[in-house]
Amino acid sequence: MKRKKLYGALFAVCAALTAAFIVCAVLFNRGGAEFTSVVAGEKQYARAAVFEGGSLLAGRDNTLAAYDEAGALLWEDASLGNVAVAIELSGDGARAYVASGSRICVYEVSTGKRLAEISGYEGAGGTVAFANITDIALSEDESALAVSHGSSKSRHNLTLLDPAAGETLFHAAVGVTADCVSVADGAVYLGMDSGNVRKYTFDGTLSAQFRLDDDVADLALGADALYAVTSDGAVSKLDRDLSGELAYFDIAGKNELVAPVRIVAAEDGVFVASTEGTLYAFQESLSLRGVQKFGGALPDVAVSGGFLYCPVSGVGLLTGEAAALLASSPLGVVFIVLAALFGAAAIAFAVLLFGRLRGALAKAGKVIWSHRTAYGMLIPVFGLLAVFGFYPMFVAIVRAFTDWNSSTPVINFNGVQNFIMMVSEGYFLTGIRNLVIFLLSYIVKILTVPLLTALMVYSLRSARAKYVYRYLFVLPMVVPSVVSALMWKNIYDPNFGLLNEVLGALHLEQFQTEWLSNPDTAIPALIFVGFPFVDPFSFLIYYSAMMNIPQTTLEAAELDGVTSVRRFFSVILPMIASQIKILIMLGFINQIQDFNLILLLTKGGPGTETYVPGYELYLNATTFGRYGYACALGLVMFAFIFAGTAVLNRVKVNQDVES
Repeated sequence: MKRKKLYGALFAVCAALTAAFIVCAVLFNRGGAEFTSVVAGEKQYARAAVFEGGSLLAGRDNTLAAYDEAGALLWEDASLGNVAVAIELSGDGARAYVASGSRICVYEVSTGKRLAEISGYEGAGGTVAFANITDIALSEDESALAVSHGSSKSRHNLTLLDPAAGETLFHAAVGVTADCVSVADGAVYLGMDSGNVRKYTFDGTLSAQFRLDDDVADLALGADALYAVTSDGAVSKLDRDLSGELAYFDIAGKNELVAPVRIVAAEDGVFVASTEGTLYAFQESLSLRGVQKFGGALPDVAVSGGFLYCPVSGVGLLTGEAAALLASSPLGVVFIVLAALFGAAAIAFAVLLFGRLRGALAKAGKVIWSHRTAYGMLIPVFGLLAVFGFYPMFVAIVRAFTDWNSSTPVINFNGVQNFIMMVSEGYFLTGIRNLVIFLLSYIVKILTVPLLTALMVYSLRSARAKYVYRYLFVLPMVVPSVVSALMWKNIYDPNFGLLNEVLGALHLEQFQTEWLSNPDTAIPALIFVGFPFVDPFSFLIYYSAMMNIPQTTLEAAELDGVTSVRRFFSVILPMIASQIKILIMLGFINQIQDFNLILLLTKGGPGTETYVPGYELYLNATTFGRYGYACALGLVMFAFIFAGTAVLNRVKVNQDVES
């Protein structure tokens, strides 16, 4: 008794800890941060910078504005002439270098006074004007200003200036367009459209370079590394000598919507902004820790004092704690592992707690041990089933309660939101209505023509005739279903289809229509596919069942004077009832899962007239990229199949018991 109480207490503790760890895992994997408005505005923004006591915002209307911490306008300059491509602050935050078009304007941050204008560099024949500036970078001590500029995609240049002395430190023709540049520790780093990242010394020597897989969109210097993001959504961590790639992360994956524009490195981590309005947070090792979505385009991101500043077009400047966005800590994985361990322990103590179950398991263990060779040979089979069958099924069930989609690599728990969406969007309910129609029509079709055809062939006296007709009725099974569907698509063609041609020949032009595009005829047309509905599989099942009916039973019925109709309904039909139930069950499962005919003939149209849940699942998984919603649809469809087959099995069991 004491041992049983101990097992009960341990089971309760392990079950409680399992539940607690599951909750902790969900909480620690949610991530995200609360962003508040610093500057409210409806402008389309281009760049942002943050100084002590305020912020600078460059708009796509060629303006530059400064705001204080409360969001009040300090000053505004509408004479930039072009959209700003870069804002660099001096180390003390007193001056701002703003690049736009072919010039760099230097401002006093506190007053907005324009202190200087840099529009060129000293060449061999005198001052040479900048053509089209793509980016600038300023050293911490303001002694070096790197300018990436060029007149065309094949005539690009890198110039390093001393802004205080007005001297040109070096000028290099780099050829291919370079959209980003960084300066630190006596070196200039240049990111190019060819995928090359170059390192120049302050005397203009090309000291190193590294090749990435796509155009370099931006560069950021971390404490001991250089971070690069390419236009295809790949983030790379390079050592400062460009001797190798230390870490790599692909943001985009298969998502073509991701277009990274900026990357910044901070003490807490690395942050990447993308044009569609998503901010990605990484640890220095490029482990993705959080994702934040905004309601507008995000052209830039700035970091200051542990806070992120995001200029969201149409919204304003938003700020949030960098650490909060990185809050999806590795503890989430730890809690998942702990939940699995304590869950297994709870199951073990439950087995020990209930004696009958313990005895059954002990008996099963003895049987397995006595046949250990056979069971050992089954281990690979169960292993493959677990990896390729049960694991994907379990993952799909779990992710049905998440926002898993193609637009973000981070998966967040969203409760029953996907199931609410099924009802609110309406497509699923429309699909259920159509599914019921298709299911009922299918049951009618398999319970009539194939059954009567099998009965007629079975009733033939000649064995040769039975063989010939059986062969002819089964022969269409070799035709692929896709070929059959395409044939019916041609039959229904409104221009040269067989159906409209026959109606025209019979002078029934008033009945001619676009059968698959007309809302009134689309579903009937799909139901009519396969006419005259002699399904070979159903025919074989019925015929085989009739062949197994004992002849003595039929002869006894004949001796009793039973008519052919009475014999069919009172003798033959009851004796093939189990096969009928199997066909209904298989048809029920197939109708819920199958959408091939709809995909090939109507694609759910016209509108949603022929929509079914299976086709909606297919579209969400392959076209819309809403994988979590597709998993939820699959879970609901599985529930329908499970409930339907359970009911049909119950009917079969009741029949067997009565027999």
